[in-house]
Amino acid sequence: IGPLSGVEPELLERAFVVARAETVASNAELEIETGPIVVECRLCGASGKAGVNRLVCGSCDSWQVDLKQGDELLLMRLELSGFGTA
Repeated sequence: IGPLSGVEPELLERAFVVARAETVASNAELEIETGPIVVECRLCGASGKAGVNRLVCGSCDSWQVDLKQGDELLLMRLELSGFGTA
């Protein structure tokens, strides 16, 4: 989960617990990983990490940057077991 995705990890975790209750997925586990905010400067071309409230180039302090990472919500892995066994 990227810091700029609009998703609060704690709230997602609580919603997951409610959603899995009394379903075949009642024992399902959710692992949440957060990633950094990465920007690329349009002026000097540098790439680097930035802060949530400070989207500027770390090299030249320019505000003219493109967001390269930090607004995503990705499903990285899904593991299923115990289905279809007799």
